[in-house]
Amino acid sequence: MNGFLVFIIILLCSIALGFLILCITGIDIVGKNRVYVVEKLGIFNKLLTTGIHFNFPLIYQIVGKYNVNIIKAQNKINDYEIEVEYKISDVKKYHYSQKEYLKEVELQFEKVDNISPEEIQNILIDKANLLGVEIINIKIFK
Repeated sequence: MNGFLVFIIILLCSIALGFLILCITGIDIVGKNRVYVVEKLGIFNKLLTTGIHFNFPLIYQIVGKYNVNIIKAQNKINDYEIEVEYKISDVKKYHYSQKEYLKEVELQFEKVDNISPEEIQNILIDKANLLGVEIINIKIFK
């Protein structure tokens, strides 16, 4: 009888410890100017913003962590040096589309030899709208 009681106590403590560990792993702390994308069983569920959140770890999964501050990026397209300041305005759209904004734009210019700065700027703005990005500033240098 004593051995059985010890077994039950150890079993209950193990279950409680396992449940506690499971709960702790489900706590997510989202910092300032950050947004997390959460999927429930592989399907978009919600966006987490600044604060402390609990998501049951076996069902909910964080699939993206994004900084929503202004991002400065530089790239060279054809003979032009491009500096773009942008921020992610639609995190869900950004996550589920191409995430590398300037690389996506660069792919569009690979096949074009002669292009004006105005055309580059227009394409940057068009791509931004498709990818959930808001352009703050564009500088194009020769």
